[in-house]
Amino acid sequence: MTRIGIGKLRQQNDHTILNDFVKQGIVLESEALQLGMGRPTQKYVIHQDFFHILVISIQRKKQQNYLYYEIKDALGQNMKHEIIQLDCLDQQKLLQIIIELYQKDSFIRIIGIGVPAIVSNGVLIESDIF
Repeated sequence: MTRIGIGKLRQQNDHTILNDFVKQGIVLESEALQLGMGRPTQKYVIHQDFFHILVISIQRKKQQNYLYYEIKDALGQNMKHEIIQLDCLDQQKLLQIIIELYQKDSFIRIIGIGVPAIVSNGVLIESDIF
């Protein structure tokens, strides 16, 4: 096969994962980079709203429960954060808060929850919450 034949074959078969991601809006074309020799290289970045991350931390200080949350975009930039003071925090209340936050931001795809505690060999020794 000649170079021309390979070039025509590549043009017909220009179906790559990256092209699919661009068409779906998962990644966006950024600026072209000129590295000196050869043709410019295209830079791509993930679409910041492709997914959002909800990070929750639960703490107890001076007999008071606190829930701290952050919502971050796909680039890790903080979009929103808040500290909520709670009289009582149980599983039902936590789920209610998560559902309310998700209803406000349907791009949330990942949820992380942290509870400060001391754990040894898989056994909970001490925790502010439990």
